[in-house]
Amino acid sequence: MFAIVVRPAPAQATTSVIAPTIVNPLMAPGSTFAIDILVNNVVDMWDFDFVLNYDTSILTATSVLVNVLDPVAAYGFKVTTAADIDDTLGTVHVAANRGPSGNIVGEFVGIGNGANKIFFLDNPRILSKATTTMFVNGVPTAAFALTTTSGRIAMTVAPPAGAVVTANYVHP
Repeated sequence: MFAIVVRPAPAQATTSVIAPTIVNPLMAPGSTFAIDILVNNVVDMWDFDFVLNYDTSILTATSVLVNVLDPVAAYGFKVTTAADIDDTLGTVHVAANRGPSGNIVGEFVGIGNGANKIFFLDNPRILSKATTTMFVNGVPTAAFALTTTSGRIAMTVAPPAGAVVTANYVHP
């Protein structure tokens, strides 16, 4: 479970992770626990995007709950949330975006390193792969898989080191 709390305040913004004590004699294989991530004292936070890493030899992630306490912001835009679990890599990617829908053109997605094939779009929900075009150094490629509920891009071939990866897509 993830809890994202956004409260306008004049104080310094803070982020905290509240994890249970894992060394617990009552916690047995198959037990579940929650990790709360709180963001406090933020004004006009439009989005967040983070990755939690875990050791797959110890844990298995089975579900993620993203709870944004203010689902319709003062500007009237709906908050779109998404979470993507990759139990092979041991990652949980969580993202949320508050903003208008429309065509996103030329979004910077990342820089290739010759090995990484996984990238994430800024907006976690995408209409479809048919409305998404990925570019490596400005050259369009169809060699990718898209998870439309999280904005996760899995390139078939890792972009070469230094290659700029960008995307055009429709955000609902």
